[in-house]
Amino acid sequence: MTTIEQHKTQRTNFLEVLKDAYQKLIAHDRAFWTKNMKALFEQCPELTSVSWKQGFFYNDENHVFGFNEMAVNGLEISSTNGYFSVQDRYYKRFDSSTISLKTNKKDEQVVSKELIAVAQTVAHLLVMMYGEFGERHFADTFGKKAAITFNNEGLLVEDYDDYDTMDTGSLDDLFDFE
Repeated sequence: MTTIEQHKTQRTNFLEVLKDAYQKLIAHDRAFWTKNMKALFEQCPELTSVSWKQGFFYNDENHVFGFNEMAVNGLEISSTNGYFSVQDRYYKRFDSSTISLKTNKKDEQVVSKELIAVAQTVAHLLVMMYGEFGERHFADTFGKKAAITFNNEGLLVEDYDDYDTMDTGSLDDLFDFE
């Protein structure tokens, strides 16, 4: 019969292997995002930033994972069908041509076709990654509540505090090792 101490030792060893594999997965996911965003910056010299905020947000007495403030060069990514939301799109039928950048009409800011194409590419990538991997991918890769910014220098992930007293949501803490 295996003793509790023996089982505890074996379990600890397995958790260390999982922790190592998990860290490799996150590094791989971040490398994927960084590589693809770097390609966008190389293709469009006027591109200065791609950003979004993600986390668990209060929604009708529940905290659901969501995205907000998705932007290119500080301009909000929007859709001709209304507010653009990664979760609202059935990813296999997603049409990126509905994506545009919201501008401040008072400033009469002109957005180039290249920058709109970047917004469409970013929206497509977000939708496809969410469709394939779900909220777990984003929460694990960037954080359960995070402000993500890609720029010419790389990736910046910051804590995002929306002053909600409940910072967690429905994702389990299987891979929260800290």
